Amino acid sequence: NWPVEFQLIARLGIAPWMKHSKKHWKKAQPAPKDESIKAKIIEKLEVVRERLYLEKGKVSSLIAFFAVIKALMDIRLVYDGTKSGLNEAMWAPWFGLPTVDSLLGCLAPGTFMADNDVGEMFLNFPLHQSLRELCGVDLTHYFAPELGKKVTWERWSRCAMGLKSSPYNAVLMMMVAREVILGDKDKETNVFRWKGVQLNLPGSEGYDPSEPWVCKVRMDGVLASDIHIYVDDIRITAFSEDECWKASQRVSSVLAYLGLQDAARKRRRPAQGGAAWAGSVVHTVYGQVTQTVSQEKWDKTRAKIGWMQGVIRSGDTEIDFKTLESDRGFLVYVARTYPGMKPYLKGIHATLDSWRGGRDKDGWQLDNKQNRVEDDEVDEERFEPSEEAFGVQTKAGKKVKMAHCFKDDVEALDYLTSFDEPPHRLVRATKKGRALYGFGDASGTGFGSSVQIGDVTVWQSGQWRWTFKQESSNYRELANLVQVLEDLGEKGLLDGCKIFMFTDNSTAERAHFKGTSGGRKLFE
Repeated sequence: NWPVEFQLIARLGIAPWMKHSKKHWKKAQPAPKDESIKAKIIEKLEVVRERLYLEKGKVSSLIAFFAVIKALMDIRLVYDGTKSGLNEAMWAPWFGLPTVDSLLGCLAPGTFMADNDVGEMFLNFPLHQSLRELCGVDLTHYFAPELGKKVTWERWSRCAMGLKSSPYNAVLMMMVAREVILGDKDKETNVFRWKGVQLNLPGSEGYDPSEPWVCKVRMDGVLASDIHIYVDDIRITAFSEDECWKASQRVSSVLAYLGLQDAARKRRRPAQGGAAWAGSVVHTVYGQVTQTVSQEKWDKTRAKIGWMQGVIRSGDTEIDFKTLESDRGFLVYVARTYPGMKPYLKGIHATLDSWRGGRDKDGWQLDNKQNRVEDDEVDEERFEPSEEAFGVQTKAGKKVKMAHCFKDDVEALDYLTSFDEPPHRLVRATKKGRALYGFGDASGTGFGSSVQIGDVTVWQSGQWRWTFKQESSNYRELANLVQVLEDLGEKGLLDGCKIFMFTDNSTAERAHFKGTSGGRKLFE
């Protein structure tokens, strides 16, 4: 049932890219010490054996597996293709995944959303024959060997979790499945039909800041139904509840048609918000499109920042590396929903890198001139440079020294997350009005700007102070623009406005777009 050009790999799997041959790894799987854990492992193994995800056949190399406690009464089996050297021997292409921003482009106030889920995502797709004998598992401690054999070895026949190639293979096939689900855009009976692309671009006549900039529309002018897939989570969007139900049913039936599992127990009925997708919860009620996170994730965010505050208040100047590194990963994920947090993660980044050489007290890298030791300043008879002095330490210790800016940044994060409930971030403006333009520029020793909002005009110009004159032109240009916005904000003139900032300075543009900068003063 797959498209002709994909039938072969749908049936046989995608051939692996091998960088080099792999040495055979046949280390026996250790027996679990806890009998209750062993019973749960057997239960999990019986499922994949019964479904022939594990099959009998030639095994020339093994991969390890281990149990991870899941909730209080369950476990998750993790298969490890790294320990055996298999993952290192393989190459898999890089690929992108959608973010919540991909979804926001298909939403307008009142849009309905539903969720479908692909069951056993990776295990839907066959493992190529050339890889199977390298993906054996030792089940000797769980199932008795067959008559005349000393061990119970079986091998994976599907794309197992823990194999380097599995994410790429599975996501590639899901993108093919998505094209089949969307079907013929011109067919009148297709719930995903669309007639054209509607552009609602800033500066164009009739621009509406509450609507998406680019979207697919149907013949009747309403937003076309669409789907976005984040690995195995399928988010469906439609202009009405009825259309959303039809789209969800189409997704379910086509998945079954292609031989993929539709996890009906995880399906979520159409609604205008309330469920997370790609880390964010989106709402389209009350004439707005807003973005937030779940209460559980918000509480976890506040707890992690609270732990950092506790370490600071204890007076300790060092902090646990592993815990901070883990918390940073979580906060980076939350910052996708709340980009205002992003600049204040700098103190955490700098602290995690504070063990590296060539950095100042705030964690900023010193340039070559600051970092080098002048030959004429070294007394060769008394100077014996250590590894620490030259910054050649190759691994962080158990604790790392807090960067000078760590305290201030954590206080800022604590302030931004001081609400008991996760705030809703407005994705688009809710009011329409006139587009008014201001201008500003900094050149040489001078600066200036002029902005009109309604009947209010804000104008300023002058000469930089001596300290500003010493800064780079990149710094002065960005500072001029930022100060204008800060002044307007303090006067309350930006409420309900959508702001666009244009600059001919590429360095300033990159700093603003990324929310950070490698240059210390530009970042500040």
